[in-house]
Amino acid sequence: MDPCVRIAERDGVGRYLVTMRAVRRGELLLGEQPLFVSPTSAELATVSDVLLSDGARARASAMPVATQLVLCVLREMIYNPGSDRLRQLCKLKGHPEKWRDTVRQLHDTLREEHRAGIDQDELCNVFARVAANSHETFDKRAAVFAMGSLAEHSCSPSAFKEVLQDAGSSVLSIFIRA
Repeated sequence: MDPCVRIAERDGVGRYLVTMRAVRRGELLLGEQPLFVSPTSAELATVSDVLLSDGARARASAMPVATQLVLCVLREMIYNPGSDRLRQLCKLKGHPEKWRDTVRQLHDTLREEHRAGIDQDELCNVFARVAANSHETFDKRAAVFAMGSLAEHSCSPSAFKEVLQDAGSSVLSIFIRA
């Protein structure tokens, strides 16, 4: 991250990015790889097999992209609960009260062994963070970023994002420009 960009926090607003010096229009302020990316269709089949009940697997491709992204986060919660990616995701904000019904339905579709170990309130907080902070990718998937998700939360933003794939690879990055 450019040393001219830092994270600030204010009551009522939460965390956001600020610049510490004047920047030129079009100047790159931040480039970052995602914490989590929603699965490709091939990956969705694998994620669904691991997490979802038999009846829900067939419907996984019809789930909204944000829900598919939450499945990737949920897999991390189950198999790598202390990961740095999850700690960074927990720093983002969301509005869990908006997602209670959706999360209840998602929780009901989980395999029994996962449903028993995942608290609905915790899943609701994760869902809210993902829903509020994910960005659409060039291929119509969704990705959530530790810092890039703090940009473009203004009604009149002064910086704009691009989510691009690195040439010749499957690596996604978010770029914030003034």
